[in-house]
Amino acid sequence: AKRGEEPGVLALLAGGMVSSTAAMLTTYPLNLVRTRLQASGMPGAPVYEGAFDCLRQSLRADGVRGLYRGLLPNMLKVLPATSVSYAVYDVMQKRQRG
Repeated sequence: AKRGEEPGVLALLAGGMVSSTAAMLTTYPLNLVRTRLQASGMPGAPVYEGAFDCLRQSLRADGVRGLYRGLLPNMLKVLPATSVSYAVYDVMQKRQRG
């Protein structure tokens, strides 16, 4: 888009993908810890004393890469939906304003 022009739909889709990716990369390790804590104590699952213990054990067992295990399939599921939502929201806002 030129200066002063509104971004097009492709730019909005790209913006949605970039922002979703940044958010997911930031929060994914916390979601992994939450999921592991929920499963803690179930048959075959490790037992954790809390979030920091879960994080410590996960890092010790799998390293930093282990905190992002399963990220790609999750991104393939989430990115299209959030990008489209971002673009649709912006288009609808513009139409509502007139």
